[in-house]
Amino acid sequence: MRSEIIDNAIELFAQKSYFGCTLDELAKSVDIKKASLYYYFPSKAAIYRECTQRCIDYFDRVIKVQKNKSASTLTLGNLKQFILDTVFKTDINYLRLYLQFTQAPDEFKEELYEGVSGLHEELDDVFKRYYEANDIEVSFKEYRELVLGVMESGFIRTTFINYFDELSYRRKTLKLDVANMLDSLFELNETVKENQ
Repeated sequence: MRSEIIDNAIELFAQKSYFGCTLDELAKSVDIKKASLYYYFPSKAAIYRECTQRCIDYFDRVIKVQKNKSASTLTLGNLKQFILDTVFKTDINYLRLYLQFTQAPDEFKEELYEGVSGLHEELDDVFKRYYEANDIEVSFKEYRELVLGVMESGFIRTTFINYFDELSYRRKTLKLDVANMLDSLFELNETVKENQ
């Protein structure tokens, strides 16, 4: 039941935010009384904390899979696929919850900052491995900002499209847009190398 509560709470917090979601709604989502929630969690804050930790843990696992890949697989095509999979195969509720971390109550800010900071450090390590394996001509900082910008843009745009329930063709179109941006970015790298 605890896991089911968290599963449903992630969806509700992702849709309504921390402040927009009530304990009554959380209880109703798993067909129990509000008082029964206290058997599993002492407060709404405890439920939210576990939801955010699950979200951070999910992204940590995704990043670590990339971080542990062998050097021979570190092609720009595989980096593109990693970004597309992260943006478009991740449960939309995890993306939305992650994007809402900036709007979390103050009591969570420090732990969320630490969690997100840890994810960014891991992601930097992944980007660095791809950068070094592909002899990219722009500085690592420029490369990182460009790739991260495309990735974050995909997060924001896909959650916005989902919010208005236009997933069917819009999300597919968006995926093609993000793929084309990455192709252009990586072609730019090839052009820079050819011109030297």
